[in-house]
Amino acid sequence: MTQVFGYHTPEGAVLATDSLALHFDPQRDEPRRDVVRKVVHLSSHCVLIAAGAGHGLALAQAFAEYVRERGVRDTDAILDQAIAFCSAHWLKVRNRLAAIPPSREDLERFYLLFAGMTDRGGHPACRVLLLGCDEPGEPLAPLPVGTAVAIPRHMGFEMRMARLSETERDLESVEKIMEGFLVRLAERSEDVAPPLTFLRIGPDGVRERTLDDTWFEPPSR
Repeated sequence: MTQVFGYHTPEGAVLATDSLALHFDPQRDEPRRDVVRKVVHLSSHCVLIAAGAGHGLALAQAFAEYVRERGVRDTDAILDQAIAFCSAHWLKVRNRLAAIPPSREDLERFYLLFAGMTDRGGHPACRVLLLGCDEPGEPLAPLPVGTAVAIPRHMGFEMRMARLSETERDLESVEKIMEGFLVRLAERSEDVAPPLTFLRIGPDGVRERTLDDTWFEPPSR
């Protein structure tokens, strides 16, 4: 499971993720570590991060292709179509790619976190959508998402976001705090791996920044 952090206000959003992926190796009956890019750009003003099972990323890429082929650029239209498309196609993608035995159903969970800017009547606003499949056998569905989100749950991050001071609530400050959390996790845990990707979504579009392991010391494996 990769680590994803998110925070949004009406003016924009900040998302962050590492690049760890776990692929199940049926010959060894255990997951294999890999580095995979989890960020998928849907338009100049809309992006998503896939977390969890690998077929979630495949579904995200299939949806991005669907959006490009139809020339959809409006964030509201993209997110509205995301629910219908992903709900209709996720089982097909899973069944085509999944090689996870029943004994490792914990590796089935996946989440798609979308963030984008809308322009309704000349008033830009941020919209966030979280689609997920919390338990094996459950249908993919929209999940509640607050101002701050961590996938998987990270109480330290969530509590820090709840205690933001007035001077820390701008997106630049939040991104710095988020970077601190993700870098510390990458330095201490084998469950988080570089490169680390940070996304800022605002009226001017999506900006992306990456930190590789030259910026910090990952744990020895």
